[in-house]
Parts: sequence; structure tokens; C-alpha cells
Amino acid sequence: MDLRTHRAADTDEKKISYWQRWVNHFADHGWLSRLFYYTWDEPPSQINPKVQDQAELAHRADPRIRNLVTTSFDQSLQGAVDIWAPLINCIDGKPGFPDFCERMATREVYDAEIQRGRSLWWYQSCASHGCKVSRGDYFRGWPSYVIDIAAVANRIMPWLSWRYKVEGELYFSMNEAFSQDVDAWENIYLFGGNGDGTLFYPGRPDQIGGTSDIPIESIRLKLIREGLEDYEYLVLLSRRGLSDFAEEEVCQIITKVYQWDRDPEKLYAVRRALGERLSASSNQTKNTENGGEQGNRHGAAMPQISLPCPLDE
Repeated sequence: MDLRTHRAADTDEKKISYWQRWVNHFADHGWLSRLFYYTWDEPPSQINPKVQDQAELAHRADPRIRNLVTTSFDQSLQGAVDIWAPLINCIDGKPGFPDFCERMATREVYDAEIQRGRSLWWYQSCASHGCKVSRGDYFRGWPSYVIDIAAVANRIMPWLSWRYKVEGELYFSMNEAFSQDVDAWENIYLFGGNGDGTLFYPGRPDQIGGTSDIPIESIRLKLIREGLEDYEYLVLLSRRGLSDFAEEEVCQIITKVYQWDRDPEKLYAVRRALGERLSASSNQTKNTENGGEQGNRHGAAMPQISLPCPLDE
């Protein structure tokens, strides 16, 4: 959950007091691991000193506040950023095209930060489909949550997160079209794509009947859910010491952020293989609990392995 700053907190002292109350409330309820402070959105490098000041203020309020900044790794922000959240386009450059981002940082750049206790998230944006009407080949191939794209593109993001060992995903809005001067049932075209930032529809009585408004999930949101369930398969396999098998299967459909198989049958085939192996490992665990050989009953940390399809190829 994003730790917001109330408009009435117009001085550093008021901000610190406000944040401290939020942190204590979340800590008292055991929710602290879910709290972060969205410190700055896509800052250009020239304002890094301001980002640093704001991050330091949050840490002064409580060192447990995790500062999230939507930017690629930047050495000048080390110590200020607790959660690096780069745009997916900033992790893998496309051969034949200029870098899309001011700063590019490949996945391995973040390993040292992760070892220091920082986290790596990422996010997609209109850069997955082209933010304006005129588009080019660069904007083809990225995962996306817009409507006018293959369904696999809506589902593949959690698979990519597993493949790249990314801990979290940020998405800027679920109902962006609701704030526009249009009916979301008739027009959700924003930022160059239909449905960008809008994953729910307004369930008004005039549209669906009944007497109260409810959120109506899009098919795209259901596909995202499917992708997260696929991710759970991979996590469970890892906890049972089967990370190498999971990696080999994922490598059959994913090469890079912008290179993955669009054939849904291939995705289903890999998912089926993951599920069957998971089911077999469950049976082995049951046998172990009944007196068989010692197994990985309580899960295991993800081992350091040599990936079968390295990211730098």
C-alpha cells in the first residue's frame, strides 16, 4: 500500500508526524511489509537531489519506511531508494533501436542492491504499445494490459517476473477512464491504447441492473489473475526444491521481456507440465510424511543456479 501524504501536511514536521502514525498503525496490525512510500514518479536525473531529500525525510520519520522510486538504478540514489521500480523497457534494450530510457540497467545490475536488502519491482506503461497514435516496430512484443493485443500479452507479466526474479509489479491505475469526461462503457482509449490504466468497468444499475454500483472486472484482469496463478505454480515448485525444472520450462516460452511465445497452446503445455510435476511432488511429500525418505517438506529458499537460457544471450 502506498503511504500517501495528506495535503494538510505542508511542512517537514507535519509530514514526519503523519508518516509516523501510518507506520505505527500498520506495524501494530502486522501489515508493515505491505507499506511503501511512492517517493517520486519517473524523475529525470537532474532532480535526483530533490528525490534524495524526500527519501531522507521519510527515513528520518521512520527507517522502516520503504522508498519506492520508478526509475532505473542510479548510483546517486543509492541509500535513498529501497524499492527500485524501473520500466520494463529499461531492463532490456531492443537491438536496432535507440535506448528508450534515459538510464538503462540490465537485470544483473540490481543484484548488489538486492544483497543489501533493497527490492526490485518493475512496471509496464504505454511504452508497451506506443503512447501516441504513430507507433513503430519498437513497441511490438512487450507485455501489455490493453485490449487490442493477444491475450497471452495480458497474462505473461507474472511469468516474466519469475524469469527475471523481480519481486513486485507496479501498475498506475485500475480505473483511469472513470476520471475522464466519457462513459467508460463507451470509450476507454487513453495514452495510445484501449484500456490502458482501466481494468474495471463501472457496474452501474443502468448497465447491469440491480440497485447499487459494483466494480465489473475486465477479461484482461481475469487473464492477469491467471498469470498470477501460473506464478504460484512456479513458487510452489521452488519451495519444493524444483527451481531448475521450473526454469527449464519457463525458458521454453520466454527469452527476453519483449521475446516470448504468443501461442496460447504452448503456454498451456508448459503450465500443464508445471502442474503435473507439482502434483507428483505433492505425492512424494505425502509419502515422506508417511515414513519415506527425507524431503523438502517445509519449502526451500530459491537456490542460486546457472540459468538454462541466460538473460544476456
